[in-house]
Parts: sequence; structure tokens; C-alpha cells
Amino acid sequence: MKKEYYVTIYSTSRFCIAGAILLCSFTILFKDNFPKQEGFFSFLLFIGMLIPSLLLARLVSIATVKVVFTQEAFFHIWKRRFVLSWEKDIEIPWNIVDKCHFESFRTLDSIVVSLKNKTKYKISRQNFFPDDDDFGKLAEDFPKFIKVLVENNSEKEITTTANSRLA
Repeated sequence: MKKEYYVTIYSTSRFCIAGAILLCSFTILFKDNFPKQEGFFSFLLFIGMLIPSLLLARLVSIATVKVVFTQEAFFHIWKRRFVLSWEKDIEIPWNIVDKCHFESFRTLDSIVVSLKNKTKYKISRQNFFPDDDDFGKLAEDFPKFIKVLVENNSEKEITTTANSRLA
């Protein structure tokens, strides 16, 4: 059994850092190149700095991954990496997966997989402007797939134990 999901993921830290750098850069640029304004025009200048900063920060903080489920493991394969990122593809065998749950926090929805070695694998998606991807299907299917694998493994263990006692 092999299932594939294409998901757009977000990095809040990259968004915040890029947004702050871009907003400061635009502020310096506008301050040096425009005469001092007051009132409504200064508000328009601020909006003129804020919107491009947020849009560019959003582009920096977006990546696309393909999540593949197989019988042996699940794979996190980068299709579009974050800007200035050299992260490698991830393979997590099912035997170290402990549990999986869904979290929703303000503007982020996340699938969190707890592993037996006390680490976590997390896929986050911005729900403010949701993308048309497979995140909903992944959030729905991930716990079901883990449950099926746990049941299959426990049946195999019972069969193996019974066969070893008979031998």
C-alpha cells in the first residue's frame, strides 16, 4: 500500500524573521527617499511598506513536501524547499511512531507525530489563507493509517508468538 500527499507547509520562524528584516529595510528605504509626511499620507506609506513585507515574508516561509506512506515507513520528500534551506528528505519507520494528533493554534493547523525516541515530526499549515492541497486528507488519514499498522503488527506478533509456542 502506497499513498502520496502533497502539502504546502509554513515556517513561522522564517516568516517572522523575514518579515522583520523586510519591514525594517522598507522603513529605512522610505525614510531616506521620501520627505517627512504627517497624517493620512504617512499611514498610506506605512501600508505601502507593510503589505509587500508580509507578502515577501510569506513567500520565504513556504515550502512544498510530498508525504508518502508505505508499509515500512513514511517519507517526507521536499518538492520546494524553504529559501536558504538545505534540509534533507526524512524517512521515519513505523516502528518508532508512538502517536499522532491534530493541533490548531490561531492561524496554524498542525499534524504532530510523537516518536518513541521523544522527538516530534510536525507539519504546519497556515489556515489564514488555506492552500488547495492534501493537508485535510493527510490529517484525516494519518491516524487511521497508524491504527491499521498497529493492528496489523499486533496480529503478526500474536501469530508469531503462537507459532513459536507450537514449534
